[in-house]
Amino acid sequence: MAAVSASAVETHRVRLRERMALAAPVVVRAAAGLTVLHLAADGVRHGFGPVVIPSAIAVGIALAFPYLRAGLQAWLAFAYGSVATVDAGIHAGHLSRGGDLTGGDLTGFLSGAGGIALLVVAAAIVLRPKAPRSRPRRWLGRIGTGGAVLLTLFFVTYPVSLATYFVHKPPVHVDDTRLGIPHTEVTLHTSDGLDLAASYVAPANGAAIVLVHGAGGDRSGSIASRAQMLVRHGYGVLLYDARGSGNSDGRPENLAWTWPRDIRAAVDFLRAQDDVRSVGALGLSSGAEAALEAAADDERIGAVVAEGAQAHTLAEARALPGAQGVEAAAILAPVVAVYSALSLHLPPPPIQEQMPRIAPRPVFLIAADTTYEQAATKRYRDAATGPVELWWPDATPHTGGLKTHPAEYERRVVAFFDESLGA
Repeated sequence: MAAVSASAVETHRVRLRERMALAAPVVVRAAAGLTVLHLAADGVRHGFGPVVIPSAIAVGIALAFPYLRAGLQAWLAFAYGSVATVDAGIHAGHLSRGGDLTGGDLTGFLSGAGGIALLVVAAAIVLRPKAPRSRPRRWLGRIGTGGAVLLTLFFVTYPVSLATYFVHKPPVHVDDTRLGIPHTEVTLHTSDGLDLAASYVAPANGAAIVLVHGAGGDRSGSIASRAQMLVRHGYGVLLYDARGSGNSDGRPENLAWTWPRDIRAAVDFLRAQDDVRSVGALGLSSGAEAALEAAADDERIGAVVAEGAQAHTLAEARALPGAQGVEAAAILAPVVAVYSALSLHLPPPPIQEQMPRIAPRPVFLIAADTTYEQAATKRYRDAATGPVELWWPDATPHTGGLKTHPAEYERRVVAFFDESLGA
């Protein structure tokens, strides 16, 4: 009876493996189809160029899957499924922020459902019935699986999902009443043909500041508090939704490599106003990096406040000292590679190479209370040849200077613009 039972168990294992071998490729093909559908919905809105590569990868995985070894099948299903699931989370976040339900959201949820199915496939392959193994081999297999999951999450899921977020985060409509100050709604026109929604307050002192929000934000976020602060001191302000954000045209490009075009459009608008004698710029996070780049190429920007500038290219990460540079480069390298493929843009020259071109115009760098951000701003300060002021406010998170040190922040920033712009 024991021999018969063992034979029955083995027969059952074989049948399970056969069923999985038939079912798993079907699930993968269905998930790939949902991904391509979601990418096509994005392509209808923004153009199909950036969706060709991810579509080809999805189709390639579906075609190759039946011919791969079980271990590689499980890894691909997990990597692909985790990214698709995170992308569905991006669309859920869009709705939670008050965005209207769109076709892209619906196809994103369908693609996410396919991602969850792929995660189930990955687990089923790993847990499939196997030939008897010794206890040490079973534990080595479990440890190897756990290590592969962690490495995949760090080197595949994280960078691909982050790059996807940068080029794919759906915008939320900006209600102009959320800005908290009287203003005029205007439209900016970029050199590559986009219309950007903007809010303008004319100056009382002849100086106007371009305000640039961070990645994933819009003009109704924390940048609006800077506008309110500057208006209290007589400054004009122009804050806008970056391309693909808020009410502006275009595809999201939130690593900010193309944002200097938006800033130039803002400066064009301000220089055309009769009551504007001088122009400055204040940027947060990615907006800070874009403001520094824009000032390097546009002498009309008389002064820059850059709060929260970090590294948004691999060359900038590598320039950080010691272990910080190694760690930052390891994290940023796959993000930059994926972002380049999805956005169809190459990274700009590193900020440390552009800082000398801003001189003799002054720069005010503000960093959070983190060693990484402080190292980045110190690197940019050391690369400059013109006047640079550097402030590291205590106990301050990323772009949190105004919130944690409101009086000192206002005093420092206003005094900097007063002196730099002759206001």
